[in-house]
Amino acid sequence: MIETAPGAVLAVLWAALGVWFLLSAVNQFSEWEVARFLRRHDRLSFLPRWTFFAPNPAQADLRLLWRDEVPGVPQPWQEFRAPFAPRWRHWLFNPELVTHKALADLSGSLLQTVARIGEDPAMFSGPYIALLAVVMSFPAVEGAQAREFAVVRTSGVPGERVMKVAFISRPHAFPEASADARVR
Repeated sequence: MIETAPGAVLAVLWAALGVWFLLSAVNQFSEWEVARFLRRHDRLSFLPRWTFFAPNPAQADLRLLWRDEVPGVPQPWQEFRAPFAPRWRHWLFNPELVTHKALADLSGSLLQTVARIGEDPAMFSGPYIALLAVVMSFPAVEGAQAREFAVVRTSGVPGERVMKVAFISRPHAFPEASADARVR
């Protein structure tokens, strides 16, 4: 058996992260041919694309919902609601917004991936797996055997809100080992 020094493992890890960072930075420049090449070949959406202050602003919000399934009976949908900063400071310091931004970005990336490669292959994409990990971490109702999640677009003003289901995952079974630990 070949033993590797901890320093060598760290060097390889840092090199891999450095390459990923460099490719992610290049991916931000849509007019570059190499960026177009990367997007064509990044089937699982491992390279992020940030569009802060984009020329095409969002016209809808993306919301993450999930529901449990108790043997053959789907439970009501629940919406993920992360806390916001208190109003007196949210304009100045709002670290809670990171959770909202991350889930919105993952949901948007998932929808782009589904549009590009289809629903079945998208189940192996980074955004799908990350969203699945988030929803599977929530407490489950007693007796739940599986959970599915959905991405919903909402637009309009309160009272005239329009909701449209953009994506629904397949049900994912809970691990048997933690069946007794699931209580709401």
